[in-house]
Amino acid sequence: MTLTASNAAGSSTISKTVHIAPCPPVVNFEWVSECPNPLDVQFTDTSSTIITERPTSWSWNFGDGATSTFQNPAHTYAAYGDYNVTLTASNAAGSRSISKTVHITVCPDPPIACFWTYPQSGTAPLEVEFCDCSKTDILTWFWDFGDGNTSTLSQPTHIYYQPGSYTVSLTVTNATGTDTEVQPDYIQVTSPPPSPPRAYFTTNHAIGPVPLTIVFTDLSSGIPDSWLWNFGDGATSTERNPTHVYTQPGYYTVSLEVKNSKGSSTYTTAPGYIKALSG
Repeated sequence: MTLTASNAAGSSTISKTVHIAPCPPVVNFEWVSECPNPLDVQFTDTSSTIITERPTSWSWNFGDGATSTFQNPAHTYAAYGDYNVTLTASNAAGSRSISKTVHITVCPDPPIACFWTYPQSGTAPLEVEFCDCSKTDILTWFWDFGDGNTSTLSQPTHIYYQPGSYTVSLTVTNATGTDTEVQPDYIQVTSPPPSPPRAYFTTNHAIGPVPLTIVFTDLSSGIPDSWLWNFGDGATSTERNPTHVYTQPGYYTVSLEVKNSKGSSTYTTAPGYIKALSG
């Protein structure tokens, strides 16, 4: 190692030998055992990478009589169970070992997707509880409610706002695989029943000389399906938005009765609302 120091008068240099002594490795390792082939295990050396501690050779004992000198070996066990695995890592300063218990378990059966709901039908807006009844140990869920909405909860609740038939699917996964159940047109949502109507209307004007033509516009709420107008001069109409001509001067009170399956309602103008004047 060389050090040079300088100032306005010049510089001076000194050199010395620095000896960096290696240390025995700091040893560690990890492994991966995954379904559908849990007996196939990948071991990874995670020992220190600091230059003075870095191992230069490796000796693995897999606990079943097999060994390896690779840094990151793969090993296939013959049976499920617990295995005491030892890694000995060495460098110029010496060697160190670490042992860990590797647990090899049987994979679960592939999943079988299953679900039910409550309710399955009703009027909009319809709130539905979705219940997973899938078999084996499920890790993830993906619901498609058929109306553009999805969920990854195991037991979601969803609201259908529009009438229609909706196909629902559930995809489940576990450590072994994936399965999907699809139920076509499973959720049936109908329109809400009509409420009793409430009669109301307007006119384009209400006064003028005879013959006086009036346009009546129905503004009733509650979705009526029948209309009965009484124009106050003996004439009537069952149109929704009728036009009526008053031919005789006078003051006329108009009424509208509307109906649907839930009931009826009548709206009557103030007395003498229509004023038909002499020409």
